[in-house]
Amino acid sequence: MSKNQHAGEPLSMRITHSTRASNDVTAEWHWTKRGWSRSFHKDGHRVVVFQSKPEGTYYARVGPSDEQRQISLQTTNREVAEACALDYLRAPAAPIDPPTDDEVFRWRIVPTPLPESSPPSMTLFQLMCWYVASDRFHSQNKAATQRKVMSALQILLMGIGPNTDITLLDTNTLDGYIRQRRQGDIAYTDFSTLSDGTVRPYARVTGPVKTRSIVLELTQLQAMIRWAIETRPLDKRGYLLDGWPLREDMLRGLKKIEKRERVPRAPLPRESIQRLLATALSLAAQARTEKHTETVIRWTRLALALLIVDVTGERIGGVRQVRRSDVRFVQRGLDRELRLTYRGDTVKPGSTRTLTFPPKESRLAQELLSELPVIGDGLLFPNAKGMPMSTDVFIDELHALAEAAEVELTADSVWHGARVTWATERRHLDHKAVMAAGGWSDYETFSRYVRLTDDDLRVAVAAGRSEVALPEVDGTVAPVAADVKPRITRRPGGRRA
Repeated sequence: MSKNQHAGEPLSMRITHSTRASNDVTAEWHWTKRGWSRSFHKDGHRVVVFQSKPEGTYYARVGPSDEQRQISLQTTNREVAEACALDYLRAPAAPIDPPTDDEVFRWRIVPTPLPESSPPSMTLFQLMCWYVASDRFHSQNKAATQRKVMSALQILLMGIGPNTDITLLDTNTLDGYIRQRRQGDIAYTDFSTLSDGTVRPYARVTGPVKTRSIVLELTQLQAMIRWAIETRPLDKRGYLLDGWPLREDMLRGLKKIEKRERVPRAPLPRESIQRLLATALSLAAQARTEKHTETVIRWTRLALALLIVDVTGERIGGVRQVRRSDVRFVQRGLDRELRLTYRGDTVKPGSTRTLTFPPKESRLAQELLSELPVIGDGLLFPNAKGMPMSTDVFIDELHALAEAAEVELTADSVWHGARVTWATERRHLDHKAVMAAGGWSDYETFSRYVRLTDDDLRVAVAAGRSEVALPEVDGTVAPVAADVKPRITRRPGGRRA
C-alpha cells in the first residue's frame, strides 16, 4: 500500500514511517530485577527506557535532571519502546509517531461528517469516522468513556480490517475476530492527549482477553451499525437518500458469542503453602537481624497475606483492602482469638462477614501485626501512595517468594490456587457454611473449586451399601419352561401393551 493512496480523501488513513539509526544508541539493553532497561543519548539529551516489573509496560524518563518527567510508552514490546525513545532524541518537543516495521501501517479514526450522497458501499473505517463525529457519541459518553470507546474501536478496526465492507459482514468474519482476540497479538495505535494539548500516538499490542471484553467490543460494533441505520442522511430537499447501503437485516449476522468453557484453576498444594509461609517468616527474620526495616515489612506483609488467604480462603482482591479496624482480638479462655471482618463493599459477593481464626493462627497473626507500621485505621497492605496494593504487585511478590522457596507456581495456581485448596479441604463439610465463609454466592461457582479424589468417588459409590442385603447365589440357574408364552394384554383402543 503506497503512502499517497489515500491522499486527498476526507477519510484519510494515517500512515507514519520512521527510519531508525543505530548510531544514536550509547548503551545496551540490560536486565534488572524489575525488567529491561536502557539509556539513549544524543546532543545532550538523555532518555532512559525501563520496565517497572518483568514483562510490564515500558516507561521513559526524559528531560533535565532537575525537571525530569516520566511518561508511559504504553507498550510491552522492547523494539517499540526503543523506537519511541529514538523519536524523543530526534525531536524532544514533538510527539512520538508510532513506529512501523516492514511497512506495517496504523489507522487513526478521525471525526468526519456524513456524506452528502449515498456511497455504494461502506467500510468499517468510514463507519467509525462518521460515528465518532456524531452527536450520539458525544452526548451518551463522558470524556473518560470516549477514550475507552476509541481504544475499543481501534482494536475492532485492526482486528476485523479497516477496508472490510460492513454490508458483507458475516459470521465467519466475526468468528475470526473472536479467535484473534482470545489469542491476542492485535497491533493497534492508541492516542493520548498530553498536558500541552498535543496528541501522542502509542503503538500497542493486545493480549488474550476473556469473553466479557469481546462482548463489549461487538456490542459497540452493533451500536454503530444501528446508529448508521437510524441516522440515514437527508438530501438538500430533506428527503432520505436513496441507495443507503445499511439495512436492518444486516444486524442478523452479528450473533451472540458463546461463552467458553471455564478452565478449572490448579490448586496450590498444602505443602507449597506451608513452605511459602515458612520462607517468608525466615526472610523476615533474616532481614531483622541485618536491620533492613523495609525488607522486614515486605516479607512480614506477604506472610500475613498468605496466612489470611490460607485460613479464610478469601480472594487476594479482598485481602488487600483489609484495614486495622477490621481485625480485633477477643479473649476466649486462655487464648486470644482473631476475628477478621470482610466489609461488603470490598469483597464478593457484597455481604459483610466475620471469620474467627484458630488459636495457633491467631497467635502468629498477632506477632505479624506487631511488626507492621499501621497507624490508626490504616490499611494492612498499602502501597507508596497509601492506597491498597494492586493484585499485580501481590502476584509479583508471591513469584519472588516462590523463587526463594524453590516452589513452582503455574499461571493459574498463584493466589487463587490457595483458594482452590481451601475449598477442597472442606469438601466434606456443610456446603452452605463453606460457601458463606469463603464468599461464594452460588453452588455452581463453588463446585468448580472443589477437587474430588479417587477415594471420594469410592466412598460415594460404597456409601450405604453395608446395610443392603444381597440375595445369595448358590450357583444354579432356574430352568425356563419351553411352553411358557408371554402374556399379552390389550390397551383400550385395541393396541397391545
